[in-house]
Amino acid sequence: MDYSELVNKVEGFDENELASFVSKVKDWALMHGIGMRSKNNFDESSLVVAPFTLLPSPITKDCFERAIRAQKLLNKLLHRLAYDSEFLDYALASVLEHDEFTRKLYEIYTEIRKTEPVQRISCGLFRCDYFLHCDGSLKQVEMNTISSSMSGLIQSLGNAHRYVVKQLRMDKHLNHIPVNIALSKLCEGLIEAWRHYNVESAVILFVVEEVTFNICDQRFMEFETERLNSNVRVIRRSFNQLLEQAKLGENMELYVDKHEVAVVYFRWGYDPTHFSDETWSLRLMMEKSKAIKCPSIQYHLVGAKKVQQVLCYPGILEKYISDKEEANMIRDLFVDIYPLDESPEGEEGYKLAMNQFNRFVLKPQREGGGNNIYGDDIPKHLKSISRKDAAAFILMGLIEPVPTRNILVKQGYVGKGDVVSELGIYGIIIGDDNRIYLNEEAGHMLRSKLVSSREGGVAAGDGLLDSPYVL
Repeated sequence: MDYSELVNKVEGFDENELASFVSKVKDWALMHGIGMRSKNNFDESSLVVAPFTLLPSPITKDCFERAIRAQKLLNKLLHRLAYDSEFLDYALASVLEHDEFTRKLYEIYTEIRKTEPVQRISCGLFRCDYFLHCDGSLKQVEMNTISSSMSGLIQSLGNAHRYVVKQLRMDKHLNHIPVNIALSKLCEGLIEAWRHYNVESAVILFVVEEVTFNICDQRFMEFETERLNSNVRVIRRSFNQLLEQAKLGENMELYVDKHEVAVVYFRWGYDPTHFSDETWSLRLMMEKSKAIKCPSIQYHLVGAKKVQQVLCYPGILEKYISDKEEANMIRDLFVDIYPLDESPEGEEGYKLAMNQFNRFVLKPQREGGGNNIYGDDIPKHLKSISRKDAAAFILMGLIEPVPTRNILVKQGYVGKGDVVSELGIYGIIIGDDNRIYLNEEAGHMLRSKLVSSREGGVAAGDGLLDSPYVL
């Protein structure tokens, strides 16, 4: 099937036809929940359309299916790494001195290891992200273990793209847009964790920001969780609310007001700006509690960029994935990643960063978008900090995806441009130090950005929601 037929059909519209068509699709999107609250003109009662591409974007069937096949292996890998304290100690050692945020997370991890845990089970709603490299290979960007968002919006967007194809009278292309049940699957993961807690009256707590802009995505997860199991109640609280309302019971139960909490689902707490001295103490209290955390502190730590870099060392991956074929499949997804500490490998990475910076991206131990450093800003940044402080970063080979043509739809803006697309595969895992109870792939997302854009976070305002068109 020729994907260019779709592009040519839309680009054949004159200015008035395109404006009329996009206006109709935007209304469809808003009426089906593909929205956010405006950051510029915030109103709790109003929504604006979330940024999206008018057409789905192409990806080869081989790469799409390879990413899906890899997810359960990556879930298991991250789980095993998270429950190996020697690995986490080794992997994060060079970062802790120079990255205060990672150090504070690690201090919580160290504190909970001092006593027998009252809750051994962790729940992970992960997402592994990829670019299709210009040589046709699939290459991993990162592994997200906290607040892996957008499932609520992206499931609706697939339906929006089917609507677009039907409106274009090009129904023969519909089979190339795969069904996506990411929202339902991730909510089923939260419900399964709730079942493991085994107190029917206990609630699932969503930890959220003080002011939520990405409200549709969060609320879709809340509503779908309660729809799938009417016995489950979801409550939402910010850190500041929890400082007043959260406490521990006699047996380390976590209570919020009078609600016993079965599962804590963190949609907040992945950036240093989210914390104060008081909220760090709150985070420790929640981690010590009997509630199942999504993610637990060890799951959060294993999502650090440094872990991704250490996995590139010979033999590390194979220690946790014994099947040679499976290990090779995962290793083939990796790009070259270098430390920037004062080890021999770090010295090599530092020289590459200073002299061949256009081949790489510099990444701190952060989530949420907007943190990466590119091009000649890499040596400028490294010169602005001490050689020792460079250990807080990793240097990752720059993936060069192939651009495709699309129509960009944002609030008050419609434009044509060349975009590159990042594929994310969701995963669910529930387990403890002895057993994995649930391990599943859980749907997909695609987000795109202009070729000229260096960041792709939708909530951060850089990316656009998208759907895969599988070739």
